[in-house]
Amino acid sequence: MADVTVHRDVVFHRPPDRESPLELDVYEPADGGADRPAVVAYHGGAWIEGEKGQLEALERALAERGYVCFDANYRLSGEATFPTPVEDAAAAVRYAEEHAEEYGIDPDRVATTGHSAGAHLAALVAAAGGGFDPADAAVSSTVAAAAPISGVYDLRDRTSETANDIERQFLGGGPDEVPERYERVSPAAHVDESTPPTLVLHGDDDDLLPADGAREYARTLAAAGRRVELGILPGGGHGIVVDPEDWQARGIETVADFLDRRL
Repeated sequence: MADVTVHRDVVFHRPPDRESPLELDVYEPADGGADRPAVVAYHGGAWIEGEKGQLEALERALAERGYVCFDANYRLSGEATFPTPVEDAAAAVRYAEEHAEEYGIDPDRVATTGHSAGAHLAALVAAAGGGFDPADAAVSSTVAAAAPISGVYDLRDRTSETANDIERQFLGGGPDEVPERYERVSPAAHVDESTPPTLVLHGDDDDLLPADGAREYARTLAAAGRRVELGILPGGGHGIVVDPEDWQARGIETVADFLDRRL
């Protein structure tokens, strides 16, 4: 098992309208290397709470296998509404690609992953294929694979009666007020011939975000002719890969196996 070096609080994005910059942590094999695969990860917390470090077990496990992992913060919905958090997530991918030589990674072998709200960001950045980058970006946030975990992938069916307060805060209003945001925020709406290989991982006993949403997203990817693997963990709750008591080891191994084959 390889030793892991962690670089904490690395500045990756300086939003012009924000006093403090956004930071990420980098997990990499201690013995260095070149042309290594990389993974950009996003924490969960309903877009309103949480911070980097939530997925440390997953990131350390991947770094032990030779990956360089970038664990990124993003602006939460109490500070900024959509699309700002997604733009932050895309900026983390661009940072990894722009610093490929510094961290010894192959910029063509970068994937996204995340849990819950972070899974949504990972799937959306991947499916959008650079659609949340600024016009003057030096590189694109397109990625080679995605492994969202316990996420939500389609909000287009929300109505003024069914949209919850968390979604309304994240999107800056209800579907009757900002319908275009409910379309654009949905990874399923962006799936096309360029969407990269995707692992959709979910527990079938998730009582917060039912696994039916993961199954439907996998069907959407398959219908578009994209490579997709649906991983449904029997008895797994919402906390797979986060909660050591909830399929964490199996979830981490499933993600690692997928990335080993796709990057």
